[in-house]
Amino acid sequence: NKLEDLVNEAGEPLSDKEKQDHLDYLTVLDERAAEQVATAQSKLNTRVEQQQEWLATQEGADDVTQAVPVFPVGDALLEPFWPQGLGSNRGFHTALDAVWAMRVLATDGLLPALLERSLCFDVVVGAGAFTYGHIQPGAKWTTDPVHRYHGDLFKMTIRNYQDPQTKRQFKGKEAIPTRYITMKF
Repeated sequence: NKLEDLVNEAGEPLSDKEKQDHLDYLTVLDERAAEQVATAQSKLNTRVEQQQEWLATQEGADDVTQAVPVFPVGDALLEPFWPQGLGSNRGFHTALDAVWAMRVLATDGLLPALLERSLCFDVVVGAGAFTYGHIQPGAKWTTDPVHRYHGDLFKMTIRNYQDPQTKRQFKGKEAIPTRYITMKF
């Protein structure tokens, strides 16, 4: 709009001072918009640079044929409920579960390793607060979770995997690692 066409609240043409005030206001808005555009452009340029740096690290990765799983442990896997004193206990056992999953990865492949890890996670969650009956005596422990967690936890989790009524844990028989299907607990 032209300043000459503007009117005040009373419908009268703007005075010279009102025109100048309006012009000053528009100038401030224009300056703010220019600052916002400059800030947005700077952020965009930074993101483009970061993406280019990341892409540069990926050069030569075209011939990669293996996935590399990440197995969180401890607080990264399960937020502890501190009054139960589970942080250290769960951290220790989930670290051993991750070591076991890596062993399964090396011997049996990615899918069996992921199934083992998923089952162990559900066993730990199903255990709630670790009590004396949930954990085997320490002298029997190895990285294999069967030697650490009580068999009843595995039975319950495997039963839940196959029972559609258990909503969260129902995953079907194909989610059960093969070795557990015939295992006697």
